[in-house]
Amino acid sequence: MTLDLMTLRSRYPDTEVQKNRVLTLEEWREKWVDGKIGFHQEQGHQLLKKHLDTFLKGENVLRVFFPLCGKAVEMKWFADRGHCVVGVEISELGIREFFTEQNLSYSEEPIMEIPGAKVFKSSSGNISLYCCNLFDLPRVNIGKFDRIWDRGALVAVNPGDRKCYTDIMLSLTRKGFRYLLAVLSYDPTKHPGPPFYVPDAEIKNLFGSTCNIHCLEKVDVFEERHKSWGIDYIVEKLYLLTENAPGAFTCHHVFGGWGTLVNPTGLALCPKTGRVVVAHDGRRRVKIFDSGGGCAHQFGEKGEGAQDIRYPLDVTVTNDCHVVVTDAGDRSIKVFDFFGQVKLVIGGQFSLPWGVETTPQNGVVVTDAEAGSLHLLEVDFPEGVLRRTEKLQVHLNNPRGVAVSWLTGAIAVLEHPPGLGTGACGTTVKVFSPSMQLVGQVDTFGLSLFFPSRITASAVTFDHQGNVIVADTSSQAVLCLGKPEEFPVLKPMITHGLSHPVALTFTKENSLLVLDSAAHSIKVYKADWG
Repeated sequence: MTLDLMTLRSRYPDTEVQKNRVLTLEEWREKWVDGKIGFHQEQGHQLLKKHLDTFLKGENVLRVFFPLCGKAVEMKWFADRGHCVVGVEISELGIREFFTEQNLSYSEEPIMEIPGAKVFKSSSGNISLYCCNLFDLPRVNIGKFDRIWDRGALVAVNPGDRKCYTDIMLSLTRKGFRYLLAVLSYDPTKHPGPPFYVPDAEIKNLFGSTCNIHCLEKVDVFEERHKSWGIDYIVEKLYLLTENAPGAFTCHHVFGGWGTLVNPTGLALCPKTGRVVVAHDGRRRVKIFDSGGGCAHQFGEKGEGAQDIRYPLDVTVTNDCHVVVTDAGDRSIKVFDFFGQVKLVIGGQFSLPWGVETTPQNGVVVTDAEAGSLHLLEVDFPEGVLRRTEKLQVHLNNPRGVAVSWLTGAIAVLEHPPGLGTGACGTTVKVFSPSMQLVGQVDTFGLSLFFPSRITASAVTFDHQGNVIVADTSSQAVLCLGKPEEFPVLKPMITHGLSHPVALTFTKENSLLVLDSAAHSIKVYKADWG
C-alpha cells in the first residue's frame, strides 16, 4: 500500500492535531525501564541498508551522527566500516544496553558543560554516545558531521520543538553533508504519538531553506502492533537531504524612508508578534512597524527629561515584549513596555552604553564603548526592577555591536579600535562561548586576506544555524563569516543595493532585515536557493 500526500490530505486534513502534544524526558526514560521500546529494530533499518551507497557515496572515514540514538545496531555497522560514530540519547540504560549487546568495552566520564550528563566511549575510540538532553548539546563542542542518520528522532521530538531541533541538526553539518531522514505518515487524529506524524509540508518548512529534499522511497510498514494505536495504515518515507548553497540574497521589500525614519541606528524584532522596532533621530525616537512595513505606533519623546530619549544608539525587544534602548545622550539604558510606557531607567552605571541584545533567558547584554566592557543585566521587566548586573568582559577595545546566538548561547562583540594617527579605524569580531571563553576572532586585516576590498564591520548578528553575519560599510555589503570555530569562512550574502548598513536581524522565516541608515529604511532580503 502506498498513499501519496494528496490522498492523505483529503482523507485526514487535520495535520495539526498533535502540535501541542508533549512527552517529558522522564517519560522517555520510563519507556526504557519498562521495556516499551517497540521503535528499536534488532536487525537494523532495511531502508538504510538499501540506500547505504547513496548515503555514504563511497567515502571513507566519515563522522556520522545519530540523534536520539537509543541502542541502534547501525552504530556498530558504521564503526566496523571505519567511520566515527557519535550519538545522543537521554536514557543511560539504552546506552549501556548498546555496548553490552554489541560486546563492546567502554569507558564513561562526566560532561563538564552539562551538569549530570555523561559521555560513553568505546575502547576503540570510534563510538561516543552522549547521555543528555539533545537540546543541551550545543553547549558541548562535539564537532561537525559528514552524515546524519535520523530515524526515530524527528518523529519523537515534541512537535513544538521541531524548529529548534532542526537548527541544532543543521548546525552540526559539514560542507557537503548528506542527511537521511525517516518519517511516518498515518492518521494523526487516531493516534496521539509518538511517533508523531510529520507531513511533507513540515519537512519542507523545516529544511527547505537550506537543503535539497529528495524522497528516496515510501513503504508500507503496517504491522499487527499498530492496530493497538487505532490506525489502519502507516507509511514510512525516507528522505535524502543535501546541502543547497544559497545564491544571492535579493531585496523583496523596503519600508521606512526619509521622513518616516531619520538617521536610524538600531533594529530589533518582537519575538512574539514579529513587529519591527527601530531607534532613530525623529521626534519620537522609537518607531514600530507591522510585518508588512506599516507604521503601528511610536514613542520615546526627544528631549532632556530623565524619561526622554536624547540620542538612541541601539534597541532590543525582550522575550516578554519590553523595548530596551541604549541612550548615549545621558549614558543610560531605558526600558519601555511595548506601548511606550517607561518601566525603568538605568543610569550612572555606564560610560557609554552602545550595543544591546536580549538573551534566550530574557537577560540583556550591553556593551560599554568607553569602558571597554560587556555587561549582563537581569531585570524584572513587568515590575521595572533591576535585579542584578554582571561584567562579562572588561578588556574589550571600544565594543559597540553585540549579538547572541539563540542556538548556542554564544555572544559576538564588534570592536572598533581607534585608528593610529590619521589612519582609518579597523574592526574586530570576537565571539565568546556562554562561559565567556573566546572561541573565534577575526579583524579587518584578517578579512582583507579573503576579500578584495577593505572591510569595516558596522553590525553583527547570528543566523539560525549559528553562523556569524556582519554588515560592511566600506563595501556596502553583508557577509557571512561562518561559525566561530571555522573563522573566517567569508561568503558574500548581499553585495549591492545598500548605502550604509548599520543593523541586521533575521526573522523566524529566515528573511534578513537590514537597517540602511543612509537610505533611512529597512530592507527585507530573502535568499534565492538553487
